[in-house]
Amino acid sequence: MDEQEVKRHALLIGVPQYDVVEPDLPVVRNDLQILDEALRSSRFEVRKLGDQDLYEPTYCRIRREIRSFCAQANEEDTLLIYFSGHGVHYDNKDYLIPSDATLDDPVNAKEYLIPVDLSDTFDQCKAHTILFFIDACREGMKLKDPKKGLAKGLEFKPWSEGELRQVTDREYAIVFSCGTGQVSRFAPDNQFSFFTKALAAALHSEHPAKSLREIGEATQKNLDKITRDHKKPSQTVRVRAEFDLRLQFLERQICDGSKPSKPDGKPTEMAETEAAKTADTHEPISVGPFTKQPAEYKGPSTHACVLFADLFGLTEFKLDHSENEAAWKIVLHNSIASDVVTMHDGIVAKHISDRVMGVFQGYCCEEKAVTAGIAIIKKIDEANASRGLQYPNDLKTSIGVACGRVWTFRYDSCGVDDCLGRPVDVAARLCSLAGLQQLICCEDSFQRIQFPGTDWNCSDRVERFVEGLDDPHPIRLVVPQGYEAGEIALNGFSRPIPKEARAKLNQARQFLREKRFDRAFSLCREILDRDRANFEANVYCAQIILHRVGGNSENRFAALERIVHEYLCVAKQIRPQSSCVWRLLGWAYYLQAVDKRDSSLLSTAYDRAMMALNCAQEHMDVNGEAQARILLALVLREQARLDKTKCAESLSKANEHCGEVANQVVGFLDRTRSDYLVAQALVQADMGAELPSVEAMLDKARIADAQNPGVHEALAELYRTHKQVTP
Repeated sequence: MDEQEVKRHALLIGVPQYDVVEPDLPVVRNDLQILDEALRSSRFEVRKLGDQDLYEPTYCRIRREIRSFCAQANEEDTLLIYFSGHGVHYDNKDYLIPSDATLDDPVNAKEYLIPVDLSDTFDQCKAHTILFFIDACREGMKLKDPKKGLAKGLEFKPWSEGELRQVTDREYAIVFSCGTGQVSRFAPDNQFSFFTKALAAALHSEHPAKSLREIGEATQKNLDKITRDHKKPSQTVRVRAEFDLRLQFLERQICDGSKPSKPDGKPTEMAETEAAKTADTHEPISVGPFTKQPAEYKGPSTHACVLFADLFGLTEFKLDHSENEAAWKIVLHNSIASDVVTMHDGIVAKHISDRVMGVFQGYCCEEKAVTAGIAIIKKIDEANASRGLQYPNDLKTSIGVACGRVWTFRYDSCGVDDCLGRPVDVAARLCSLAGLQQLICCEDSFQRIQFPGTDWNCSDRVERFVEGLDDPHPIRLVVPQGYEAGEIALNGFSRPIPKEARAKLNQARQFLREKRFDRAFSLCREILDRDRANFEANVYCAQIILHRVGGNSENRFAALERIVHEYLCVAKQIRPQSSCVWRLLGWAYYLQAVDKRDSSLLSTAYDRAMMALNCAQEHMDVNGEAQARILLALVLREQARLDKTKCAESLSKANEHCGEVANQVVGFLDRTRSDYLVAQALVQADMGAELPSVEAMLDKARIADAQNPGVHEALAELYRTHKQVTP
């Protein structure tokens, strides 16, 4: 090959063996060989380090090879650097681990590691395009010598999401083999790593991919197929690049994209194989063959990202407006959403009354879907402003986005196509989960986005139960820039309860009614041992402990801490709008405040009790509202005791809450009425009521629930205070 014709250069670095880290990675040598063959077929000049034992890939040798490789490049050259081995996260930065690294030195740790961001080295390079592929972040990495710990700050964790420092006059990107929270996997017997196999097929001369965008798309499709074939979780190819250069950079030609032919002019066997691998067809499936043998059917499917946009508040709008007005609102919303989906290379798959479903395919389909969703929200705001629309005539939407495999079925009798698949169901449910002018996408979709938009604002990753799915679903809230995404509450759905757990819960309820708390607690713990996120079991455990706490204040304080952290925080995550959970949290903080005489804990208890009251009123829960007011009365009474300057004001508010409860519990003969009478008696006593009337209230409380420990505690307190009442 003529030296002047060489425009593409590759440096392949692999670390198959380590001095301090295990496991060793014999698969690395195979990866280097696979990639070497593919790159040479696409007219890359290839150098390798780590494929032979003669030259160990030490820190100095790796740095020297990279510097030399970059220094020898010309302006029009394309440089490809590839690393396969282990990585580590330290001091908020990502590093590659050479074979001779030392990880137990907290002072000099950086001196043994190679930074992922090689901007300083690339600054000295003449080449205009530099690609850095990293096949790392492998599962199960640990130190070979367990007696030597990691230096403080070193973590075996996924790569960060930091921006790259701009490199002057260069187009530079890092391509990771997996997304945040994923691991880079390899085939059994160390045959090959999934990512490198997929990348090599996309870079081979017999593959049609030319640009970085096409190579990335082909690599992801190959990777999806390999993970499915090996029945492993998906891996998402992740790109980090300078934001301003991303569009033209993605279209830069990296390979020739040619398809060599046989002498008869037909494509070679490999070309046909690779074309089949990446042919992610979206051709409609005839419903006839499918309905005959659905279990055995293996028709074509495609990876796609599904968007649902739902007109918010239409049901309420119809109550007070004509059918024509409702239809006008639906048409305006759906036309805006449909136009935006089409503008972002999506397909409008269906309209379902006030809902629009869009399907996005191909490379960066997740980015297109989320970008389209944000654009829909903006366009609706613009339509409201330009038309002067105000409540209740204004438009509001909620959007759900999810990705995965979808099938397109064609109904032969009418020629209509219909998209089906799990992402369709998930996107529809996430749409219901979103609030006004909000977009909620599944975490998998978000992680596949190569370049999050600068005009977005997204929340942290959270987990919520989604209707129809057994396990908590990781999701993110995304809104246009300027919206406070992080502070917007996400309400979850209740998860389905397995039959066995449902039977145990019914039995636990019966034990609670019979005051057999030990048996009830034991059953709930059995449920939680198998399913930590069972809402009812968490609440019952918290209720039982609250019922039984007493005696020594220190022991009670520890039990209350356990309630908050072990049970109620989990329950609150599952159902953040549950009045019961907020009330139990309020009780836990109230009892701690009483033990410690701590005004800050008492203030927290008041806030939790108010949340319980608001949630109960919102859901028209009369019993929940009464119980929340009872707690508020007791909290205000305790505030009066701690702050004498506000004693009269606090007791007056407490008495008002008791008055509200009195009207709600008329005719009740249970724990709620008993708790109300105890609270009313204590507040009245502090306000100077005659002791016989206080005793009469407590007698009524005892009649309502003879086993209410609050009655006896109130009598004991009055005895200590007034020395006249017989407990």
